[in-house]
Amino acid sequence: MFSFKNFIVAFAALLLVTELCSAQAKKRLQPGKIYEPGEKIYAPKYGFNGVVPEGWDGTLPRETEIFLLMPRTGIGGEVFTFVSVDNNLQSIREAWLKGANLSESILIKATDIVTEGDMISSEVIAQGENINKGNKGFIAAKCSPYGPCITSLGIGPSQFYDQIKTAVEDLMSKSTYTEPSNVSIYADFDWKEFLAGKMLIAFQVIESGSKENTVHLCGDGTFMADLKKKGLFKNDNPQYKGRQSGTWTAEGIGEHGVLKLTFKKLPAAEIPLTIKDEKIFAMDERYFAGESDWCK
Repeated sequence: MFSFKNFIVAFAALLLVTELCSAQAKKRLQPGKIYEPGEKIYAPKYGFNGVVPEGWDGTLPRETEIFLLMPRTGIGGEVFTFVSVDNNLQSIREAWLKGANLSESILIKATDIVTEGDMISSEVIAQGENINKGNKGFIAAKCSPYGPCITSLGIGPSQFYDQIKTAVEDLMSKSTYTEPSNVSIYADFDWKEFLAGKMLIAFQVIESGSKENTVHLCGDGTFMADLKKKGLFKNDNPQYKGRQSGTWTAEGIGEHGVLKLTFKKLPAAEIPLTIKDEKIFAMDERYFAGESDWCK
């Protein structure tokens, strides 16, 4: 019997390398961001390519390991997509028939497995204590010719079963596989695109309280900064303090970049940037990046 929990753990690796693609360029999936119907997802480590179904939004909730689809309208239900621990459809089929542990007390089993091309799917029923008998589920799986298999499970109130089933089938039937790649998740990280409209803020707790540096990087190329402590600039020039403004740009594709600030009254400055494990560092100091509440 396979474990649904193992499915979830295995999907962590997929999410760490998942990218969002547009017609112009690939963009990485960002935790907490909502992706709209029609947007593409690409997981290079597994070579998985998919499209967010119509009528649904996709997201990677922060601190979680499952790619989630949520309905845009008032229907209930959710769709979870993850990497299967089994690497072929026959093993997955046998596991579905035996039952999967959705939790310690709930088992889900396939009722009638259907094969359509390279995809298997089935309605699933729940068994165990304290189950919600008003819910129904649908599951589908496909395997890459290069090895990994992806499973998508939709669960929700029975009156919305058809919509949930359609979402799972749409996501999985349109998915394709390319050769897996171990490319870094930040291989195409565009610093200029990422920083536009963002606020960079650093905190340092000292005996007298908290001091901070805040830099607003507006989409029109201007910036406003409140500089209250050293550390952001290589030479720690005391001139770089207080309220400052000017223009900015950024260079670099990948884990390392450079933020260039051109001040109105001070010499220009270049600040080395690094991203690692979703953490931003400027001059080796941790900074938080969020949407600017100052830029218009």
